[in-house]
Amino acid sequence: MVVNELLRSAPALTEKLRVWVGLPRGFHGAYKPYFELFREQVSVRLFEAEPAANDPYFVKLGLAGLVEQLAGDDPFLYLDYDHLVLGPLCMDANQADGILVSSEVKQLDQSIVPGLGDFPMPAPQAGQAHFNNSLIFTSVSRMSALVGPWRQVYHRLTGLPPEKREEIAFCLAAQAVGEPL
Repeated sequence: MVVNELLRSAPALTEKLRVWVGLPRGFHGAYKPYFELFREQVSVRLFEAEPAANDPYFVKLGLAGLVEQLAGDDPFLYLDYDHLVLGPLCMDANQADGILVSSEVKQLDQSIVPGLGDFPMPAPQAGQAHFNNSLIFTSVSRMSALVGPWRQVYHRLTGLPPEKREEIAFCLAAQAVGEPL
């Protein structure tokens, strides 16, 4: 549905568009036939994104391996599987002032901050904003600079609930590399 709506609402993108779908390796064969339906319109490729035993959100960190395969000046749009594109996308990743993320803004809870321990970057503060990142729009070069710190911070946040861990890690990593969200 996501690929179909993207093609329907932004047909000008299809010439350059490459769609990457992250799935655990064991699922590639089962899902590949579904994406064959689009082979005349767009290049759809699969990449490995492995889940963690107790954290289903870890799968998004598979993006770290993906960006290493992409050209730095290309735009980068990430959508969680539950998004639909309902209108034209009129954004330029290289002109954007920072990284565009989903609009939901939360604040770091006072109870989370003490559990972060010593931090290799500016320490997060209670009340500090963090953003939902189920949509990420930037350039590959900006994303490349962010994924290493994102993984490092994610592995340091072991005390956080899974639904908060990777998005807080993403926001803290963006702060560490100087990318505004």
